[in-house]
Amino acid sequence: MNILKPNGRIRLIAFFLVAVMLVCIFGFTVDGWSVKDDTAKPGADSGNNHQSSLPSQDNTADEENDTPTDTPEIYIPKYTSYITGLEVSENVSKRRATAVVMSAEGASYAISKADLLAEFPIEDGSTRYLAFFTDFDSLGKIGPVLPTRSYVSNIACFFDSLILSHGIDDSVFYNACDHSSLHFDLTKHSGYHYSEFTQYQYTNNDLLKAGIKNIGLSTIKTDKEIPYLFNEFGKDAISSETVAKSISISYSDIACTEFVYSESSKYTMLKNGEEKKDMLSGENVSFTNCLVLFSDSITYESASGSQMVMSTTTSGTGYYFTNGSVFNISWSADTDGNMTLFDKNGSKLVVNRGNTYIGYVKSTRIQNVSFK
Repeated sequence: MNILKPNGRIRLIAFFLVAVMLVCIFGFTVDGWSVKDDTAKPGADSGNNHQSSLPSQDNTADEENDTPTDTPEIYIPKYTSYITGLEVSENVSKRRATAVVMSAEGASYAISKADLLAEFPIEDGSTRYLAFFTDFDSLGKIGPVLPTRSYVSNIACFFDSLILSHGIDDSVFYNACDHSSLHFDLTKHSGYHYSEFTQYQYTNNDLLKAGIKNIGLSTIKTDKEIPYLFNEFGKDAISSETVAKSISISYSDIACTEFVYSESSKYTMLKNGEEKKDMLSGENVSFTNCLVLFSDSITYESASGSQMVMSTTTSGTGYYFTNGSVFNISWSADTDGNMTLFDKNGSKLVVNRGNTYIGYVKSTRIQNVSFK
């Protein structure tokens, strides 16, 4: 009979236990590897998905941070002039302009400070100015002041402006805007002007303000629309492919107005070949915008002499010069004081912000306007 020795039995038990431990350890290790592999695979559990998506979110944030977010800020003034579109004080922004009828010949005072300057032919071949001022606080001398005419005063109505003149020299009647409540006539209200060399009449800011106040004219502008719109702040300056860096307007055989485009992006004015200067400041007269409007005209003969009448309350064609270029335009106006300028597409004309010149030219002299 064989009997197992005690030490052999112990060895057998020990071997069995070691084998069990090895199996357990091997099994746990394989299971651990399996979990690790699943974590690395797409479609792992939601917890692992959150962990693997974090780097992607961080990269997006970095890309956003790397993208420039600082865009140029467009400065938009709180108050602007209703005639130039440029920044002005609150007080000036609410003020109705005063349009002064002035001589276009010889010395002119304060003309370079005009927001808008209109020029008209008369029957003797010379021309006459209508200078619009909204800020005349610093103007120590304005003039020479001349008589107005209905076709000249019409333009003041289109811009909701007061009219300052030394009388009216209409010799014939024709349809025009009613400007009776806007007219400051120095021949009817004395004490607000002074004479030099007996024939020339002048005024200044103090006399002008005192006269307007004492007569009772309203200086508060209304919501009336003016003939054009302004280019939006922040947009490139308006220009076209057709170059126009010099302009010649022959009003008659003895009156010619010219403009030369300069580096300042303005048109410097010349009168009969000489630079037009403001005798008050010594500055050259220059404009951001130049408009030439063609209008029908007729000359009447009467006992008191002849008078030319220009149709400024009808319609016509013209040119718009700005930024060294030119556009074809048209215009329409009525006796209710409304005027609109149109671009070639029939939309209301948009102009660059700045002061403006408007030259009214006889439609029979279209060929006497040139540019290059």
